[in-house]
Amino acid sequence: MTIDQNPIASAGDHLAVTDALYRFGAGVDHNDLDLLTSAFSQDVVVDFGPCGRKMGLEFPLLTGDETVVSFLSANAGAQTTSHTITNGRVHVEGDVARLRALVDATHLPQGDHSRRCQMMNWYDVELVKGGHFWRIRRLVIDNAWFTGDPQVLLGK
Repeated sequence: MTIDQNPIASAGDHLAVTDALYRFGAGVDHNDLDLLTSAFSQDVVVDFGPCGRKMGLEFPLLTGDETVVSFLSANAGAQTTSHTITNGRVHVEGDVARLRALVDATHLPQGDHSRRCQMMNWYDVELVKGGHFWRIRRLVIDNAWFTGDPQVLLGK
């Protein structure tokens, strides 16, 4: 995804669009299904493939908000996670927005914080306006770097 280098969204639009990614991160970190669900459109597609392949893992392409939330909440329940979202660039055209952000994601097994997987990932996000909120319609996660044990992501 290419993001324009010029000022591309008003401050209000930037915050409203980025809030969808904040809801995603906080929903996972707190295992809050309502907050997590609020981040996605019903027809969402989430692709962890580029990130997983760089760590030697395979993840299925996830489609539909129920599938995505179920997958994320199952993993979140078995892990302690933190997601820090930064460097967001937003482009808005009508009721469609694009966001590219850098996300530091740390995953630790519940009850065993001696192991972890820390990743710095690029999130390429397409969003649609849904009611009062922007919602993620497509999310592709690519890994910039990682450290630790990738098996933690699989609950192992």
